[in-house]
Amino acid sequence: MFNKIKGAIFRTLDKFFPRPVTDWYVMHVMNMPLQLGGGAKALFTDYHELKKQCTDFDDQKGIERYLKSRRDAAEAHLSAVGPRDQIFLSALAIPLGQMEALNIVDFGGSSGEKYYLLKKTAGLNKIGSYYIVEQQKIVDAFKNEALVEPKLKYISAVTQVPGHEKIHYLYISGALQYMENPVEFLKNMVRSLKPVYVLINRTPFWNKPDRLIKQLDYKIPGSNYRSSYTAWIIDQGQTEKAMGDLGYDVIPFAFNMDAPYIMGHGLLPYKSLFFKLRAGL
Repeated sequence: MFNKIKGAIFRTLDKFFPRPVTDWYVMHVMNMPLQLGGGAKALFTDYHELKKQCTDFDDQKGIERYLKSRRDAAEAHLSAVGPRDQIFLSALAIPLGQMEALNIVDFGGSSGEKYYLLKKTAGLNKIGSYYIVEQQKIVDAFKNEALVEPKLKYISAVTQVPGHEKIHYLYISGALQYMENPVEFLKNMVRSLKPVYVLINRTPFWNKPDRLIKQLDYKIPGSNYRSSYTAWIIDQGQTEKAMGDLGYDVIPFAFNMDAPYIMGHGLLPYKSLFFKLRAGL
């Protein structure tokens, strides 16, 4: 309810006040990701030039704060299941009911909070191998995790998943939009892994051509550090077509809206897209 009230205040400010007012409200009151460059006169066109303007966690202190915040989130999952967790678990319900144990690739899985969530809710025996694909700096930070969680494996590329291991579930949450070419990256990843199910979550999709943006992220709790990223709002139709060409069908999924993503003149929702490999492929 409180978030709905904050959203209503945002829409009122956006209607009657200039952009700097709504930007301040979004960043400091709602503490939400903010995209820049949405106006017709301020579109970004060059991914590499925009990337030079962004921090992307290259600041070491920012990396350390980020990792601590994600670890705190992972530990919180041991005692609570939040709305975003329900999206992950709802999509997993189908393969969990079909297979004894799942081999999962979690692209952009940070400190492994979804692994701990699955371990808590389904049990360790339902997990075969759980691969987290992350930046090398994050892989290095959690490389000792396997000492206490042998089924949890940190890797820096999907090509490091053993070729003999069948992947039942590919989970991509809040990561695809940061790739240089999101749809091509997705196609290459799916070709490499050949997963049975694919869930793309917390990703800004719309029914327009891809748009390049600069995203100012959530402020790390207890600090003034706010990272910035080169990101995309992705063409949903092209994404579904690309997956269809690879042999995947869209599965109707109730969780189309996860969290709002700030646009210049309103709220664009994150969306979840769920796919299954066609039988016989």
